[in-house]
Amino acid sequence: STSTLQPLNSAFWALPGTAGQIVGTNQITQITWGSLNYDLLSEFGTSTNNFIAKQAGIYQFNVLMAWNGVATSIAEFIRLNGTTQQQVAFTPNGQGNPLYLFWQGSVSAGGTVDIAVFNNSASNPGTMNTTQFTAAFYGKRVF
Repeated sequence: STSTLQPLNSAFWALPGTAGQIVGTNQITQITWGSLNYDLLSEFGTSTNNFIAKQAGIYQFNVLMAWNGVATSIAEFIRLNGTTQQQVAFTPNGQGNPLYLFWQGSVSAGGTVDIAVFNNSASNPGTMNTTQFTAAFYGKRVF
C-alpha cells in the first residue's frame, strides 16, 4: 500500500506579557508577545514577535487587543514581510473594549507575519490591556 504524506498542521496562539505594552505617540510600534499558549511547529518567535511560516499555504491570522489611555485613535495592522495586509482603526469611546482583526491569505515558506499599531495621539501613549480575553494573536494554516 502507498501513503501520501500530508503537510503538518501549523497553528499558534501568542499571549501578551504580564505588563501592558505601552505604545508611543505618533509612531508605528511592533507588538510584543510574552508567551505562547501553543505553537505546533515552533514557528513563532517570542524574541522577535514574528510568525515565520515553515511551509507555503493559505493562512488565517486573528488578533484581539484592547487599549487603555488612548486619547484620539489607534490603528492595528497585520503585516506580511513588513507590508500591511489588513488594518482596523479605533476611536476610544469605550476604552478597554477589544478590537478584532482578521486576515486570510497566501504566505510563502519563510514568510514573516507580525502585528503593529499606530497611536495617533500627540501626547497620550496607549497601554495594551493584557487580560486573557482581551489580547491574543493566533493563526493557522488553512490549506
